[in-house]
Amino acid sequence: MNLKELLTYEHKKLNPKEFIWINFLRYIAIVYLFLYHYAEYYYHEMNQYLIDFCEAGFFGTSLFFILSGFILTYVYDKSKTGQIEVRKFWIARLSRLYPLHILTILFFIPFSYFGSVTYSGHQQVVFPLTNMLLVHAWIPDKEYLYSFNEQSWSLSALLFFYIFFPYILKLTRNIKRTVLTLGILCLLYLIPSAIFMFSGEPDYGWLYYFVRNNPLIRFPEFIAGVLIARLLVSDNPGYLKIIEKLNQYRWLIILFTLFLLFNSSIFNSTLIHNGLFLPLQIILVLSLTRNPDFSKISQLKKRVYELFNLLGASSLSFYMINGIMMTLLFRFVLVFNLAEYPTAKWSFPLSLHEYKVIASTFGKYKQNFQPDLFVFFLFLVLITIISVYTQKLLTEPISFYIRKYYKVI
Repeated sequence: MNLKELLTYEHKKLNPKEFIWINFLRYIAIVYLFLYHYAEYYYHEMNQYLIDFCEAGFFGTSLFFILSGFILTYVYDKSKTGQIEVRKFWIARLSRLYPLHILTILFFIPFSYFGSVTYSGHQQVVFPLTNMLLVHAWIPDKEYLYSFNEQSWSLSALLFFYIFFPYILKLTRNIKRTVLTLGILCLLYLIPSAIFMFSGEPDYGWLYYFVRNNPLIRFPEFIAGVLIARLLVSDNPGYLKIIEKLNQYRWLIILFTLFLLFNSSIFNSTLIHNGLFLPLQIILVLSLTRNPDFSKISQLKKRVYELFNLLGASSLSFYMINGIMMTLLFRFVLVFNLAEYPTAKWSFPLSLHEYKVIASTFGKYKQNFQPDLFVFFLFLVLITIISVYTQKLLTEPISFYIRKYYKVI
């Protein structure tokens, strides 16, 4: 089997057209997270509703973890035993996760060692080592969590999910009361947030990062995705009837979700970050599991749905490369401002963290050091296009050759 045949086979095997809206939701989740990371530069131009919406952008990370569990379960649970070949699964997942991760690290390493804000001492060894091994999300310290490519902490969590997925798949196979199990899971997920709220620990301390980033704490989101897939393939007519109803009212569910996100400041930030919105996210995903009737839609709409699938498949690539693209954009913006601030000429920003440090030195980075809003959204489109080609020309071919080498194709 050559590469072209494999890619065709992969798309047939995954049946992307079965979940058009779910695939598009993956892309939307990552774009929402993108806004969460970078919209702060434009808060001075926004009203409170828009700020609330952007501040709740971590909703996208939770959605992405849920959808990962959902899609993996639907794809891999082909047998009645709920068992999969563990070695093949791990190699297949790592072959998609690691290559792009390593490439982004190689991009950020020189920036982290030769920029104006550099690593020193033991950090020069420990930071790259924990990052490359994808164990940095287990260390509740901002410097470790967000070293090099800031987004890679999520890959650390995904790696943990992938390791235990074959066993979770088997354990959830015989659950009879899936809805009840989901309800219990939602309640359990709130416990770490409640502990943090009543602990008296400050924001941005070790407990703050432990609750928000630790893979074990975030595991319920992934498990929720597994259970959603179980509901979808259930023989229980009651479950199937509920899912049909949810799909009929999907636009109301979407509008209600948006209403809450545009008013997120009325909730405790840690609670909505870890669990308060999990029931809503479960309902949202279930409401998007039914496709339109392809026999009754135009060719134009079919092309749009194909685009949705393409964007969804490229969502992880978007997530990993957007930091690189925005680092370059913000660097150029600061360079163009050096005429006004000549003392910054030796401090070109070589990461977004450095950018904030340098620009805030002049006390004006939110007003004077952000790209034009049009350029910002133009870059969003550009990153989307690059992520599609990265997925097709880099991630998928490398994954193919890794699996071919280990004979897991």
